Amino acid sequence: KNIIKYCNLLTSEIQLNERVLFVQTPQVILHAFNTDIALQKGYYLFPPTGIQYLCGSIEDFNLDVQILDLNFEILKKVHNDSTFDVNNWDIIFEEKLKSFKPSIICISCLFDVGISAMLKVIDISRRFENSIVIGGGVIATYERTTLLSEGSCHFVVEGEGESKLNYLLSVLYGKKNQVSSGIHFNLNGKYEETSGAPAPDVINLAGNIIDSYKLINISEYSKYGSLNPFSRSLENEEKP
Repeated sequence: KNIIKYCNLLTSEIQLNERVLFVQTPQVILHAFNTDIALQKGYYLFPPTGIQYLCGSIEDFNLDVQILDLNFEILKKVHNDSTFDVNNWDIIFEEKLKSFKPSIICISCLFDVGISAMLKVIDISRRFENSIVIGGGVIATYERTTLLSEGSCHFVVEGEGESKLNYLLSVLYGKKNQVSSGIHFNLNGKYEETSGAPAPDVINLAGNIIDSYKLINISEYSKYGSLNPFSRSLENEEKP
């Protein structure tokens, strides 16, 4: 199988540790960022629920998993230092890479406004030594050919990622698992896709993601942004 061949090639060059970093890319328009709006909690800020489900789905691997929600970190930084230039947000990501030193970096982008930031995260990740880069989310799914042809991501996981990521990790870490379709990669200049389970996006939703909230600062999200404009309505009402 070509994916096994490709994974073996990667792991012969990259010595995997057991640290996996999930990155939620910025979800604000950075070139039009307004600090005053941010300080009034006017930007959307919600937990990376999709990533949390992914983290829950790979618990059996017993890996050291962390989540970096760049949208949260940027807004938090601005609240703590109003002089912070959001165009320097990549410093936050680079510091995380240096301190955590992951060998697998999973990057998720959900909205078009985050495309340029996603590309920058991927570029920094590829320049980071000893790491395998996996793209996922809506944007990576429909831009997968570009991401692979330009040598950005080692893999792109299409659609819902739970079963696909489990299979990919099982190959990279030398464990057995059922083959899953929808994993894209570029082997020797040839565009490849895995073929396997006929319904890879059907996942078991039993259980919950409560444990995954330990991976994010959920208690602080409401301090720096809002789920939607209505979530701030009671805050802004005058007290009797």
